Amino acid sequence: MKQNGTEVNQQAIEWLINLQETPDDKELLERFTAWYQESVEHRLAWDDANATWNALGELNPSPALVADVTPVVNLRSHRRRMPQLISLAATLVLAVMLYSPLTQWFTADYYTGTGEMRQIALDDGSTVWLSAKSAIKIHYQANTRNVELLAGEAYFSVQPDPSRPFHVITDMADTTVLGTAFNVNLVADTFNIAVNHGRVAVTAHGSSEPLRSPLKAGNWLRLNNTGNTEWGDSSPDTAGIWRSGKLVVNNRPVGEVLDEIRRHYRGAIMLTDASVATRRLTGVYDLKTPENALQAIAKVQDLKLTQITPWVALLSPD
Repeated sequence: MKQNGTEVNQQAIEWLINLQETPDDKELLERFTAWYQESVEHRLAWDDANATWNALGELNPSPALVADVTPVVNLRSHRRRMPQLISLAATLVLAVMLYSPLTQWFTADYYTGTGEMRQIALDDGSTVWLSAKSAIKIHYQANTRNVELLAGEAYFSVQPDPSRPFHVITDMADTTVLGTAFNVNLVADTFNIAVNHGRVAVTAHGSSEPLRSPLKAGNWLRLNNTGNTEWGDSSPDTAGIWRSGKLVVNNRPVGEVLDEIRRHYRGAIMLTDASVATRRLTGVYDLKTPENALQAIAKVQDLKLTQITPWVALLSPD
């Protein structure tokens, strides 16, 4: 019998807490792995629980958890931290139930889980590549082609059809094209677009005018949730380069880059110091091995990377 989103979310939270308490329990790990692999809904619910854990940890990480962290951690002493775990579990349950994006995936036409990439052929001959933890909904009509990017990142190769304009719709901006290839990314409350070839026009919600003159090959534009806009130029080939498993970063905040890596990391990534998230970062990282990407970021940012369990990575000032 198909479970609803609430039931699946509750199961994911229970697994997260149990794995925190007894990370060395091989039987527990085997049962979790079987549950995780059982369905896409289970994997997405696990991603949601970890994403909420990430957010709670960066806002106010548990002092007891941080104090106990060493390169090799014995969490069998969890009894003395049980009040903190119970409090965290209650907060996690409430946060996931109120703010979980899992319902978006249930309404999507296409979606991906952690570390998953997918190529989709649309009815009009256009192609969409979905990055990890991404979702889209298709709204095709006789005189228009609308694709709603619900979450994550997607690369679009659009079949030209002047009689049916192609629109990519997000909760921050709309992109209009006739025939082109471009990448759209939603991360850290920011809308990002980069053009590989062709021309696109981007219009912020609430405005009737494009944010600037149409973007062409090599142009990129970034719009945050406060309305601030940045744009510039880069190599056209970097648009959608994630399809080859690479994350190219040019002077972006660490917190935003970690959000990108979280889509490929099967666990929680936590910062003990929120100020680290605002540091700037430049580099190329391998999304196929997110653990190596975290190690590279830790090295260049003088951070200490500690693997608490197979499911939690902690970054802290060294």
